[in-house]
Amino acid sequence: IKKTSPLLSSGQMLTRTFTAKTTGAVLSFLITLFIIFFVFNRHILEANEVSFAKGGDGLKSTFCTLFHIQYDTSYWYARSMNHPYGESIFFTDSQPFQTNLIKAFKGTGIDFSGYAVGILNIWLLFSFVLCSLFLYLIMIELKLPPWLALVGSIIITFLTPQWDCLSGHYSMGYAYIFPFGIWLLIKFYQRPSYLVSVIFGLFIFIICGKHFYFIALIGIVWLIFWIFLFIKGKSLYGKITPLIPHIFIQLIIPFIIFSIFSGMYDPNTDRTEYPWGFPYTSTRLESVFLPLGKSYGNWIHIRGDWRTVGYVGLVSTLTSILTVIIFI
Repeated sequence: IKKTSPLLSSGQMLTRTFTAKTTGAVLSFLITLFIIFFVFNRHILEANEVSFAKGGDGLKSTFCTLFHIQYDTSYWYARSMNHPYGESIFFTDSQPFQTNLIKAFKGTGIDFSGYAVGILNIWLLFSFVLCSLFLYLIMIELKLPPWLALVGSIIITFLTPQWDCLSGHYSMGYAYIFPFGIWLLIKFYQRPSYLVSVIFGLFIFIICGKHFYFIALIGIVWLIFWIFLFIKGKSLYGKITPLIPHIFIQLIIPFIIFSIFSGMYDPNTDRTEYPWGFPYTSTRLESVFLPLGKSYGNWIHIRGDWRTVGYVGLVSTLTSILTVIIFI
């Protein structure tokens, strides 16, 4: 009887595992893309002719974006709001980095500004495809089976409350931002490197330009991650001191650079230091685990702003309750 070489068997196993993971990543990408196309086919096929919002903040964002491309003389200051003084582009929800890229091409004679609405609509939808892909990669890094990572990534993508941002808050609707940031932190945890830190720093700079809220939301995850590293760093890496420069590269320096950069184009001196909204639009336990606003949740007489709702679903709620009962 011919025996199989253990080395060959190990190689075959690694090949199969790699193939399964790669296939899962491709399927996560394609299935999410297909579902989005099935649901939003008109928004894709007629991307330049439709809007996700019919009024309110969505209409305002579209107007500010188009006005900035066509009429503003500055890349970083907008005259579409706060007349007659104008406003920093970072406070108009005009997606300045994408918008300014289109504006820059227009200045060189390559003018596709007439398709700006369509480009931004498709990119916003495509962010959910990237969200599914990075969620899948996160689950693979957490050693989940590829089939479970595939199913989980798709389900979580279509449960994300960022779908509600399509009604108007476009800059907050880029769903890949959170999973991409978490995936980078996992990569850094596995092998600390300056390359990962620089990529994360650039990522922080870019998301600051999308919306200032992102720096707070990602910053909380980043802070918890680094508290864990300081507690476990010595046992994980031998020394904590070599990790300290990464703290500045990943978040502190990019945030300072962006604050200085955005402040250079913000002459308004009377901007409030205490913006309204945070205490009233924060997610609560009931808005995560109870079906507020759903047809089958009308019997629950708890009301709040729609921006507080991040319902995770009945299965996740029951699983959380059982987990608490069993392990605590």
